[in-house]
Amino acid sequence: MASDGHRLAVCETAIDQPSALADTPPRVCIVPRHPVLNLLKQLPDNETPVSITVHGSSLAVRYPGVEVSTKLIEGRYPDWRRVMPDSHEGSIIVDREATLSALKRVAVLSNEVFKGIRWTVRDNFIEIDGTNPDNESAHEELSLAHADGFVIELGFNAKYLIDALSVIDHQNAELALSKRGVIVSDPCTTNYRSVVMPMRL
Repeated sequence: MASDGHRLAVCETAIDQPSALADTPPRVCIVPRHPVLNLLKQLPDNETPVSITVHGSSLAVRYPGVEVSTKLIEGRYPDWRRVMPDSHEGSIIVDREATLSALKRVAVLSNEVFKGIRWTVRDNFIEIDGTNPDNESAHEELSLAHADGFVIELGFNAKYLIDALSVIDHQNAELALSKRGVIVSDPCTTNYRSVVMPMRL
């Protein structure tokens, strides 16, 4: 899981050798952001096994030919379950690529600093609007593959929504919307969830 205060992402994966950890108490580790980004650049894009070891205040990641280690951050990680909205106004299924393209087009004419866009769901359509201080505006409208028949209008940072949708591998994405934000997930798996907080426009 990771969070920057405006968004949070949770991803779960199975361990190949769970029996090796049967007698090991669970441990929550806080890993600095910079080593994680460096690790992502170096990890092979294949099924090569990766070994993760936690010893004291250090974490080491090993795979053939490479070993990366980092100091852990001391402290207690916030309970992410309290951040995830436990109820929503309704959920929609969107075409991921079409939604990403529309968000990127609208983001071009949104505020350069905050990237704020207005997201409106009504009548099985999404309307995405963006404006900037120069009074330039952009408007996109997308039909929905599925909607619960509700109406909601929220403001979001376009970049945060783009990031959340970009890591989903399948054609569609599910968005559960409420005044507390949007939960972005892959309808084909329960392994990934991301919540993006709304912003005032």
